[in-house]
Amino acid sequence: MEIEYRFEKHATGIIDLPKYKLEDTEENLKKWQKLKRDFSSRFIDFSSENLEDYELTDWHDEINCLYVYVYNEKFYNNEFIPAILKILNDNGECFAQFECYDDEKQFIGNFQIYPDKVIFDENSVNSGLSQKLSGN
Repeated sequence: MEIEYRFEKHATGIIDLPKYKLEDTEENLKKWQKLKRDFSSRFIDFSSENLEDYELTDWHDEINCLYVYVYNEKFYNNEFIPAILKILNDNGECFAQFECYDDEKQFIGNFQIYPDKVIFDENSVNSGLSQKLSGN
């Protein structure tokens, strides 16, 4: 599948929100928690799973979204997006949103990954984050 890369001023809105709505049920909570576990399992190789590396939200606001605060620049490479796409494909109708910081904890951008597209915000382009992740 061809992935579309888009660059927008902000990358925080949700495309096709009804598609990602998540009723607040025990079954859906388990699915959402699996999405988070899959992320942690996939990136254990270069993460200590401490807050200095990344932080997963403990809420879902009835949206099937993997929301991650990333604080470790080891995540920012061209293997990251394909790995996230696999996680998303393995978990049904979901998407991921990342709020990214450099190793000095300075904000460098937001981006979202959907099964068919990646949306980078203006900050991620200006900081070079989008280039590290996409190779473009």
